[in-house]
Amino acid sequence: MDSYIKKFKNILEKTSIKTQEARIRLNEKNSNLFFRDFILKGNSEYALEHYDKRVSSIKKIIKCKKIIKNNIEEIRSENKLNRLSENLENGIEIVYIFIENEMLSFDIFESINSKKLELSLADLMKNLLFKKCKDVSEGKYVKAEEKWCEIIDLFDPCKEDISNFLKTYWSSKNAIVRGKKFYKEFKRSGFFKKTKDPLELIQDMLDYAKIYKNIIEPDGKYWGNGRNAKKIIRSLKDLNYLNIKTCRPLLLQIAKTIKDDKKISEMFQKIEILSFVSLTLFKDRPPKYEIFYSKKAFELYKSKHKIKKLNEIDREMNKKIIIYFKKFEHFVYDKQFTNNKEVTYILYKILKEKMGTNLLTSWLGIEDIRDSSVEHVMPQKGLSKWKDLIKNILKEDEMQSKYKNLSFKEKLELYKTDYCYLLGNMALLTKIDNNETSDKTFEEKKEIYKKTEKNNHLFKNYILNKDMWTYKEIQENTEILTKELKEILFRIFNN
Repeated sequence: MDSYIKKFKNILEKTSIKTQEARIRLNEKNSNLFFRDFILKGNSEYALEHYDKRVSSIKKIIKCKKIIKNNIEEIRSENKLNRLSENLENGIEIVYIFIENEMLSFDIFESINSKKLELSLADLMKNLLFKKCKDVSEGKYVKAEEKWCEIIDLFDPCKEDISNFLKTYWSSKNAIVRGKKFYKEFKRSGFFKKTKDPLELIQDMLDYAKIYKNIIEPDGKYWGNGRNAKKIIRSLKDLNYLNIKTCRPLLLQIAKTIKDDKKISEMFQKIEILSFVSLTLFKDRPPKYEIFYSKKAFELYKSKHKIKKLNEIDREMNKKIIIYFKKFEHFVYDKQFTNNKEVTYILYKILKEKMGTNLLTSWLGIEDIRDSSVEHVMPQKGLSKWKDLIKNILKEDEMQSKYKNLSFKEKLELYKTDYCYLLGNMALLTKIDNNETSDKTFEEKKEIYKKTEKNNHLFKNYILNKDMWTYKEIQENTEILTKELKEILFRIFNN
């Protein structure tokens, strides 16, 4: 085994005759020294102690070594090692192109990329920006590279693709461009062409990237722990929970240009409510609001009077929300809620408003919207324990007329479809309590609900005071909750 390790190390360490450089070599910024000590010299303890393990490339080297180490048993046989050795030594040709001026590397890459290798948006942007660095000093080039790596490292630990940030950054300062057109538009835009110092542009991108990171992963370290900061964090968390991204250009521009945290919290709440009502509840077209939010972000960016412009945007948002509120009750009353995130958001808002955050946490154990689970009083599945009740309900004149000439099985399925997903049939529990309720009868469920009766607004006022649970109770409850929701959202929006 040792002989094979030595052979592989020789392959990795083999130098170019002309340059005396190692054949396998990373650039300095991507931690060539760490690669040398950790991989080539095998001095793991020293390398892990002396290099910054938060750097993206270093993390990837460590991860690769772990993967190889964990799977090395599979290639321990003599034949497999021989084949691997031969492939590495004879089957791979490495072309080393030495460029004295590193700034020309992007031109060289474009010239030899005959296979048209697919590059990420981040790679393309870097290529474009650093080509502009050809006309600046070596010192500025190095600084630009350092700033770019900072941007990359910001997004490395999180699930967010850096491309989403680049598009949001662009949209907050220019007209919105989607998909593959983005790079072309950026390349030929006056915004880019007028940039004389790419270092300034990359620094600006870094400043925005830090804010964007704290929009997608909000916490008190960045936003603070005051009352307004908590509102900002709550709005951002709820938007992320609902996976609403169309409003991010405006969120980003507000956070960058407005210094008053009270004003920021007010605008973030309005954006949250408008986005939820328009996009999640009413299922309006996302492109429509993508254009709206990007346009408003651009106007705010260009305006010399930021607060005045923000107040104008506020008034425009008011006009939009009023249109939805006019048809709110009728729309929500008849809506079939099949998206659990949507329902969780609604019920969480109602409980938070009626009970307060402290009671939600101390009595229900719900510290965050993600801790809760949607309970369907009449179950979604397994109606076997509800059949007798539903059978009697279906004998009523109203039901007979509604489900005429259908078998009992068909009537049962339609009854569930018509009433199970109305807002009035739903409540919020912890995930543990919700698992306990399962497909139990209404009487059995009530015993579980009583655990939270004292403080759970939904159970105390709308469910536990009922003797049975039929379509009539569900409709009545839906009407009450719809009115409550409208009042709460309207109050939050206009707070």
